[in-house]
Amino acid sequence: MSADGAPTAPGWAERARTALAQARVGTLSVRSCRAGTSATATVVAVDCDEAGRPLVWLEESSPTASALGRCGPAALVVHDGSADLTLRLVGVFRPVGREGGRRAYRADLLSVRLVGHGGVAVAVEDFAAASPDPLREVSADVLRHLERAHTAALVSCVRAHGLHDALAVVPRGLTRYGLRLGVIGEDGVDEVVLAFPDGPVDSLADLPAGFRVPLSCRCGAGAD
Repeated sequence: MSADGAPTAPGWAERARTALAQARVGTLSVRSCRAGTSATATVVAVDCDEAGRPLVWLEESSPTASALGRCGPAALVVHDGSADLTLRLVGVFRPVGREGGRRAYRADLLSVRLVGHGGVAVAVEDFAAASPDPLREVSADVLRHLERAHTAALVSCVRAHGLHDALAVVPRGLTRYGLRLGVIGEDGVDEVVLAFPDGPVDSLADLPAGFRVPLSCRCGAGAD
């Protein structure tokens, strides 16, 4: 929390919503209707609606599609590599449409859990009320460019913020709350978040010039 009580990092519900919004594929596990048999895992295309309910796409001839209609709840697992988070969603998947020989199934969620971090459970109503991070579409490009072209400037920046023994800096994450950096020093690696003034923000355009200019930069320095 900041001095005025405003959050300076995304909560678990927002992280979970962002992980789902980022996902393009996932693993859908459907337990067999027959007792004593194991679940079947299928790689599926993933989307979500505006309410955060996951959508999966299956070939109409898929045995998994048939099982979804007969065998109760299923579990969808997706991974957000940018935040190193794995999300597990359990729900009842119901058919909602067809397109090109595939059928879409939307989940009425029963549970939401972030795997790792001690296994964080997120209330379904909190998950539905949260919004995915608005910078998720640009974060990968911003981080890649900072690492390729501006690491020297980042080292100078963190030294100016008190980490005088910083030897190198690795950009690790960008959210509407701030820029997350791994700072390598003589004693190991520290994680530092440069919080955005007056954050959270809805776009890079909302940032003051000191942040907006370097994060929006697409100069040719460090190009492949």
